[in-house]
Amino acid sequence: MTQRSRYPRIALVGPRGAVGSEYLALLAERKVPAENLRLVGHTDPENGWVDYRGHSLEVRTLDAHAFDGIEFAFFATDRNLSRAWCPVAVDAGATVIDNSSAFRSSAAVPLVVPQVNPEILSDFERPGIVSVANCTTIITLMAVAVIHRAVGISRMQLTTYQAISGAGRAALRELHSQAREHVAGQPIRTEALPSQSLFNVFSHESKIDESGFNDEERKIRGESRRILGDDRLEVSATCMRVGVPRAHLVAINLELCEDLDADAAARLVEAAPGVRLVDDRRSNRFPEPLEASGTDEVLVGRFRNDPDRGRRGVLLLACGDQLRPGAALSGIQLMEQLVTPAQKP
Repeated sequence: MTQRSRYPRIALVGPRGAVGSEYLALLAERKVPAENLRLVGHTDPENGWVDYRGHSLEVRTLDAHAFDGIEFAFFATDRNLSRAWCPVAVDAGATVIDNSSAFRSSAAVPLVVPQVNPEILSDFERPGIVSVANCTTIITLMAVAVIHRAVGISRMQLTTYQAISGAGRAALRELHSQAREHVAGQPIRTEALPSQSLFNVFSHESKIDESGFNDEERKIRGESRRILGDDRLEVSATCMRVGVPRAHLVAINLELCEDLDADAAARLVEAAPGVRLVDDRRSNRFPEPLEASGTDEVLVGRFRNDPDRGRRGVLLLACGDQLRPGAALSGIQLMEQLVTPAQKP
């Protein structure tokens, strides 16, 4: 068996974006051979060459032949492009793992958090499309799904503090530029987002509907109910942007169906896959974006019982890298669950 035959043939659409770049880093960490990887650009500026494990890989044009011979296609693109091109990739025989919101509400497309509901892939027939959940949904559910299974959650209230990377590579570059401009005493320019990122907290930039909720808040509600398989779950979120590069922090308030002590909740969550407990009351050390950035774990901590609901309420923090567990790592893990044993490294 050659080295190449041990790996699936992979296409990555959007390799120069924030999520696409993280996919490349994770594939390199897994030592996926360059000859098994095809990079596909969806805009002219993306075309060119990208360094990958000592090789220069050409970013080819997105066209009808981009997925010929491809087994898995990662789409790190916006929903409009995913909606147009994911079916093309499937028709060419590829299994698509889509990071956009294009198919998350489709009953025909599995919506999966690898550590939460991987069992729904048992009936998945390749080729087809699998949707990666919203980054904040992933980080939240990795922390609370085990509590929902153990005692039930009737209501979940969230306040999110979301990193600039979630708005894309241009916004992340602008945050760093704003820091340099501040140090140099220059005027701070703001173009990628509606508000200045540096030294600021502002409402999430997604579109607000007549109810007053924005797209991000609606995504979290709908996706959480679908992934947990509970249409009766009450979910409300207030989503904010904060001037940190790449890790989201979520303050979570749970109303429970049965009693659960905060310490028992912490033990439950600590045992969940992909989660690490950071809960040191004596040192006042809890999950922080600096510690979560660049890691594959979701940090959880600050467990408390609600002062009014007692053991029927638990409060906690969850913090995770938006580009890794919140996006590209989840996509990679979905592929790893779907590949045949002969293709696993």
